[in-house]
Amino acid sequence: MTRTIDELDWAATPLGPRSEWPLSLQAVVKMALGSKFPQAIVWGPAYTTIHNDAFLPILDEKPSAIADDFQVVPGLPVPP
Repeated sequence: MTRTIDELDWAATPLGPRSEWPLSLQAVVKMALGSKFPQAIVWGPAYTTIHNDAFLPILDEKPSAIADDFQVVPGLPVPP
């Protein structure tokens, strides 16, 4: 997922360009990508999703949910 995240045009997402992400988001993403445990980050009012490779089996046959609104990822619980 690191490559996917690095190559994505984040400016076209609700999170905006990576260079403008808050340090807290940058730190959480770095930790999640370095983890072997499934992790998904759901950030901001648009519930923008960033996940690591270990999260892919949770998605099963669904495509990666990187930069998607978590509320519309099929089969996943909606955050409160």
